[in-house]
Amino acid sequence: MYSESSSGQASPERIIALVDCNNFFVSCERLFRPDLRNRPVVVLSNNDGCVISRSDEAKALGIRMGAPFFQIGDLVRRYRVAAFSSNFPLYLDISRRVTSTLEEFCPRLENYSVDESFLDLSGLNRLYDIPEYCLKIKETVTRNTGIPVCVGAAATKTLAKAANHAAKKHFLPGGSVVIQDDFLRRRILKWTPLEDVWGLGSRLPPKIRQLLHAGNALDFAEGDEYRLRNCFNKTVYGTWQELNGTAVFALEDQPAPKKQLMRSRTFGNRISDFNKLREVLASLAINAMQALREDRQYTGTMGVFISSSPFDERPYSNSASLDLGHPVNDTVTVLNGMEQLLRHIFRQGVRYSRGGIILWDLTLTPSYQTDLFDPGKQPGPADARRQKLMETIDRINSRHRNTIYFAAQGAAAPKISRQARLSPAYTTSWKDVPKVR
Repeated sequence: MYSESSSGQASPERIIALVDCNNFFVSCERLFRPDLRNRPVVVLSNNDGCVISRSDEAKALGIRMGAPFFQIGDLVRRYRVAAFSSNFPLYLDISRRVTSTLEEFCPRLENYSVDESFLDLSGLNRLYDIPEYCLKIKETVTRNTGIPVCVGAAATKTLAKAANHAAKKHFLPGGSVVIQDDFLRRRILKWTPLEDVWGLGSRLPPKIRQLLHAGNALDFAEGDEYRLRNCFNKTVYGTWQELNGTAVFALEDQPAPKKQLMRSRTFGNRISDFNKLREVLASLAINAMQALREDRQYTGTMGVFISSSPFDERPYSNSASLDLGHPVNDTVTVLNGMEQLLRHIFRQGVRYSRGGIILWDLTLTPSYQTDLFDPGKQPGPADARRQKLMETIDRINSRHRNTIYFAAQGAAAPKISRQARLSPAYTTSWKDVPKVR
């Protein structure tokens, strides 16, 4: 396995593999619908608005990522394209099953996203042939979960990304590409467009082409180091180092604490009534606070934003924030703050299409520095009891979804998004478990 240490010396030890699920949301829908194989399939965003996942057959029809669903209506009808609303509980459950299988192959793993994981295979080349081992990973995941994956492996995370991209695009047969020598590294980078280099995004490639005269990833990797360090930030320079075999980006098997948390929605139907809007935002706030507690964090500042459609004759949008005084993870406190802020920015007669909650100043501890002249409120016994209450509600709702509601949500949690094409909850609801006859 080709690698370089920070000192520039070759090292056979470091091996990072990236396992990426193919068209993940579509693959999850096909898992329980064999009749959809070889048929074009798309999965839609919230409110069935835009395409967020496509099968290879749908890509061949020219359906692009992010395309508004109403614009592809003719293609859907003409070619019998199967379209599904986003079923995130199903996708998350399948993702956990994929991760559970991957954990059997390595001591350390980073869940980079719901459909991608970096695996630390360092040292395993002493026991296994790495190309065969990666192929075994691919076959085992597909056999155990039914989800097709591609595997790319190399000395760094960025090169592993490039290898995985090559595997997806059939640069080599088999769905698995391992960069073990400099010859293959250069071949793959020469074949890889700048836009497909992990970490560069869409804005940087034009500037890189202009300053470094780079037409592809190899040109970038062989570009002038002095000019690159002076014209770009540390992330771009780190990407350049990784493409040349020097490991810069560490495997993050423990995710870094979040700095902010947001929950927002585009509403399925316009909302002009204050009470209805409050109920919707309350559901978002409750969801955000549950996620905050799952991460064992506290928030010191919260914000609320609402807006009408930008295509309205007189569009309206507004936001407001509130300093909570001290770090909290109590849902009731945030709900009270949410209503206070909403009353301040709500305008009668506006038909709102979007809203959300933002939590800032996140911390892992409820303690804080008090002011000399305003000592404020330190956590006490009542806060501990409220903390236990919140944890109990979270446990009950995680086992039996939407069992306990807060009064701010109304008689029942409001339906925020339109999901007219939602598939059954095959793995997360007893009534939807497939039956074999």
